[in-house]
Amino acid sequence: MPHHPDADTIYERYAASAHAGSAGPGYSEYSTDENLQNGHMTDHLPFGHNCIKCHTHEGAIKYLEVDDADGIAAIDDGAGNTYTSIQCKTCHDPHEAGKLLEPAVHEEHPIYAEDGVTLIGLENITVSSAQFNTCMNCHDHEGYHLTRNTAWSMLETHGDKTSVLVVSDELEGGEGHFDVTELTNRDGDLDIASSLGISNFTYEYTNDIEGYVIDETSEDSCSACHDIHGPKNEINEQWAKSGHAAEIGLVKEELGPDAVITLHDEDERHSVVAFTEQNWGFGADREECQRCHTTTGASNYLGNEVDYNSASNDFSHLDPVYDDATGEFLSSKVEFLSCEACHTSATTGELRITDTDITLDYTYGGEEIVLAGVNESTTCLTCHGGWGNNDSLRQITDENRDFHGVLHHGPAGAILFAEQTHPAYEFDGQVYSKGNLHATLGTTDASGNEVVAGTGTAGPCVTCHMSSDNNHSNIVAENLDVCNTCHEISEARLTELNEQRVQTQALIRDYINKTVPLNADGVSTGIKGVALPEYPLEYYRAAMNWWVVFDDRGAEAHNPAYVKQVAFDTIDYLDDGVLNGTINIDPATWPLALEWLNGTATGMITRP
Repeated sequence: MPHHPDADTIYERYAASAHAGSAGPGYSEYSTDENLQNGHMTDHLPFGHNCIKCHTHEGAIKYLEVDDADGIAAIDDGAGNTYTSIQCKTCHDPHEAGKLLEPAVHEEHPIYAEDGVTLIGLENITVSSAQFNTCMNCHDHEGYHLTRNTAWSMLETHGDKTSVLVVSDELEGGEGHFDVTELTNRDGDLDIASSLGISNFTYEYTNDIEGYVIDETSEDSCSACHDIHGPKNEINEQWAKSGHAAEIGLVKEELGPDAVITLHDEDERHSVVAFTEQNWGFGADREECQRCHTTTGASNYLGNEVDYNSASNDFSHLDPVYDDATGEFLSSKVEFLSCEACHTSATTGELRITDTDITLDYTYGGEEIVLAGVNESTTCLTCHGGWGNNDSLRQITDENRDFHGVLHHGPAGAILFAEQTHPAYEFDGQVYSKGNLHATLGTTDASGNEVVAGTGTAGPCVTCHMSSDNNHSNIVAENLDVCNTCHEISEARLTELNEQRVQTQALIRDYINKTVPLNADGVSTGIKGVALPEYPLEYYRAAMNWWVVFDDRGAEAHNPAYVKQVAFDTIDYLDDGVLNGTINIDPATWPLALEWLNGTATGMITRP
């Protein structure tokens, strides 16, 4: 099989898989892993229990067309038959290369002229691919397997709807509906609602996401993320618990298979905002965001940055979801960042980007910012390298500013490489500690040699976050062994430091709320107020540093000295418009921020 990309290992991987042991002990002659021989089948074979449809080769072939729950429940093959586990010939036709157990399904769709009336012809459209139909022949029977025998099922309806804030009749004109992303700040406060004098309101969160989206039309709809011939799915489960999947795997483990994620979960699980705040595939003026917020956009962009055109992103597989009973429109599906966003193969793990260096989208001092020798970490830095910096903020005027500025979510890479990127607004005359040894881990010099001996060549992101066995999860507790190669730090201590950072960003927000203009009723306009023309530009640029402190959940590791100096200078300036070198805060109200910024018991803090 020289034509197959993983032909040299395909049999060994199959023999070590659950497919090879599907019929259980005594019926799995090709299985090499007794732990993956299905013990449950011992109770049913040699009798023709209905489990044979998906757990035996013979049953899969004989009952191929039996797909509904009642039909499967009625299967009774008698006793004394010969059964074996799932084999190559179960899913593949040995006499016709490439032919699978189930064929693709196609439909003819009409093509109309621009007038929308004149029929030009018919187009043959793939509704579901052969691979999707073959895998789903067994892996979509939730009542028999998925929801009973796994901690969380991902094969649910997938989608989201816009969140709505339902306001009481106190608002002039009766009940009002507003897009929640226009009304809430990142702490969940309702600045605008408060400014309108609204006190009686409720959230109606409807942007639920229940699982990941499978492109049913793709020829590799399942193998894009799964090693379908291989033994285990650990890496897929790790991914489902990561920020790239909005931690939905953790949610389903904790709350059950029917649990969903919404924008409302942002305070506890910050990554959900990357997928619930907008429907990036269809949102107005969101094309530029698709390269980092969708699998389709990322897979088209990574490795093809020069020729990338967001107009070529095809989201037709994100078909609408309707209520089965009423036909009511429920949602448009959304994408996470799944395997094929970064990888060309789930089997080999080959990355789409193979460059050693990355040039970021913004500049400093008029010069390109090139992060050299970061190798595999170029994939991470493409999205986590920041969206703008000190120079970008200085170029903003009253005409083009908004409350988000040019800074962005997930700027960990930019903060790590602050010496080159300058990711915050840096006040004139101040010196910032931008250098960080962590930025050199896993990097190589111009000759390809390790910059820090013994740390490898994968770049800092991969070296620190993906070197352990749990290498596709961002659960800090499960990756601490990497940190403790050089440090001695516990999960409890990291949690404590992060709580201190969280209170520090809240302290900055408090100063912002005190400096922004008031509305006609004398109420602070909150974070949205920084975009108002009467708010001085210098204050605006300082206020934008809140995003730096707020959005890097790993600031304590990535560049703590820099982030703390930025936080201090921002508070110092917002206090009275002058950098005094000291600030005073209430130690009873802000004890954690006081500790993070190394203040005294009386609330006095000097610049870190």
